[in-house]
Amino acid sequence: MSEARKRTKKKQRKQAQSAQDKARLEMISKWFPGRDPNTITAEDMFDLQPKMLDEKFGEGKWHCDDLVDSCTLPECVHQFVEIERMDLLYKHENFGTDYKAKPCYATYKGKRVRLVMASRMGDVGITPNLDAERGYSERVYIPELSEFSYEKEYKEEAV
Repeated sequence: MSEARKRTKKKQRKQAQSAQDKARLEMISKWFPGRDPNTITAEDMFDLQPKMLDEKFGEGKWHCDDLVDSCTLPECVHQFVEIERMDLLYKHENFGTDYKAKPCYATYKGKRVRLVMASRMGDVGITPNLDAERGYSERVYIPELSEFSYEKEYKEEAV
């Protein structure tokens, strides 16, 4: 690699780091006004995530458990999350070891995906492999998904 190319790469890395530092300082000044950025702990940041998600999606409108409790989800998502989040021992004792959710599909960033996991952290695991039963490639929140159905191909229902 030429010296000019090395200098350009180094400059680009510095600019990217500077942009990240600026974004971090803006976030800290918004959520922790008056605090020295060097005193923000990992625990502070962990406590901040739900506040940021409430601001982005609305209070109580992003955690999969809250959405199930509100009964506002389409049937396929409601059923998927409810079964996926069910206590494993309870599920096996009451429904047997083969009890699992029907496949649930959605659209994410214009592409069809399959939901394969619902997390206690409130997000769901998705995969573009529509035949996969497990193994997510990304974790997202339900409000980031659309066009839910039991079918791989989405068909808008007539109203």
